[in-house]
Amino acid sequence: MSVDLVRRLAKAKTALILEHPFFGVLAMNMPFELSEDVPTAGTNGKRVKFNPHFIETLTDEGLIFLVAHEVGHPMFEHPWRRYDRDHKKWNIAGDYVINECLVNDNIGKMPEGGLQDTSIY
Repeated sequence: MSVDLVRRLAKAKTALILEHPFFGVLAMNMPFELSEDVPTAGTNGKRVKFNPHFIETLTDEGLIFLVAHEVGHPMFEHPWRRYDRDHKKWNIAGDYVINECLVNDNIGKMPEGGLQDTSIY
């Protein structure tokens, strides 16, 4: 595990605690791990996995956004409310909701390719 990436994740958590305490507390209470098992990042609601190659490409603000995004899924209870819905569609719908909240609250900077419905503006 890259010490630099672990430090960057810790720095993102700290920034959230200082600037957006609600998301910061959520982030501090979830274990994070670096894993190539996910293409970007993902959570099962109990822990968050970050692909090290993906997060290396992010700015610090992009990483703050990603950390807040991932803890947003359990915050909205997405893993537990999916039931038998299509996993991919459910995740995409959740991404739109979470990203809209984060953008509206100026939490980090959404990485390129993040899902947001700009047609409502």
